[in-house]
This record gives sequence, C-alpha cells and structure tokens, in this order.
Amino acid sequence: SGFLGGMCLSAACGVWDAGFAGQPRLDPSRVVMCGVRDLDGGERVLLDTHGVARIERPSLLAEALRDREVYVHLDMDVLDPSIIPAEFAAPGGLSDGGLRLLLEEVAGAATIVGCEVTAFPVPALAELAATVVDPIVP
Repeated sequence: SGFLGGMCLSAACGVWDAGFAGQPRLDPSRVVMCGVRDLDGGERVLLDTHGVARIERPSLLAEALRDREVYVHLDMDVLDPSIIPAEFAAPGGLSDGGLRLLLEEVAGAATIVGCEVTAFPVPALAELAATVVDPIVP
C-alpha cells in the first residue's frame, strides 16, 4: 500500500528494497499476524502471495506459535480506539485486558526472543503499554 508503518515488515522480508541489500531476510512464511483489522486489497495480495499467516481469532495465536522462538512486534493500535487513540484508527480492536491475556498465552506457548512496542501516541499511555506487555518482557 505504500503505508510506511507496514513497509518495515516488507523490507525485513525483502519484498521492498529499503537499501539493505545483502542483509539477512526474514522468510515471510514464518510471519504470523494477529489483530490486523484494516488491510487494503494490495496488502492482502502481498500477504497471500508471500505466505504470511493471518490469525483472525486471537484465541488461536498461542497454539500457532507453540514451541517456536518468536519476535513480537506490537503496534498498540491493535487496541480498540476507545482505549488508545490512533492516527489511523480502526474499530473493533482488543481491550487492554484482552491484549494482556493474549500476550500471556503467547509467552506461555513460545519462547520470546525479542519484542518491540510501537504506536502509543502520547507519553501518558506509556504506563498502559508497560502493563499490557509485562507478560512478554523478561
């Protein structure tokens, strides 16, 4: 789509040339996305073409990641906009308690090797972010 927020994954997978030629690439078939609510047609085609798994029901995520080493990239805008404002808000997101439970389940099923948290728009929400991600931070 050209939306910069999604281009980082495209670059990491070698789908978009971000100027890191010769660097190791992430195999897109090892990527699992959950909580995605707003994809355009082009994004859907790219994800399908490259074998990126999309888990529509968060309750299935932990099982999909069982016994795997995982790197968690968490955009806080996965939360419903009524909980956290977002520049590109999409309704129907998770509750903060639901996200925390999801991350607890993932941490119990998989080995977390790293994580990053993005898209919390104001410093006042840093405490909410810290509370939610606590299960995956050693």
